[in-house]
Amino acid sequence: MAIIKASGPATVTRRPKGVHKHDVLLLKEVHILLERCIRRHMSRAEALQVLDSLGYDAKFCDFVWSHMRRRHPKFFAAYEEALKRAKQQLELEDDACSSARR
Repeated sequence: MAIIKASGPATVTRRPKGVHKHDVLLLKEVHILLERCIRRHMSRAEALQVLDSLGYDAKFCDFVWSHMRRRHPKFFAAYEEALKRAKQQLELEDDACSSARR
């Protein structure tokens, strides 16, 4: 499993009324960490598992992922398709290796 480290706190100049600075910083931090997971070709489940292991609330991280997905539906559709194809390719390679050993 890849190790994802949180970077320093993000700077925020404006935030909606009633939203605490800590909440905005946490949102940005989780967003950045999820982007790092995406760059490492992790599935949603893998990314959430990594962030959970780092002590981030899984439901909150899932909320952020869902928000990112809603804002960029074309990207995520292509990303999920690429992950699916990569998984199928690995399965084919595993089957080929298993057949060669027999």
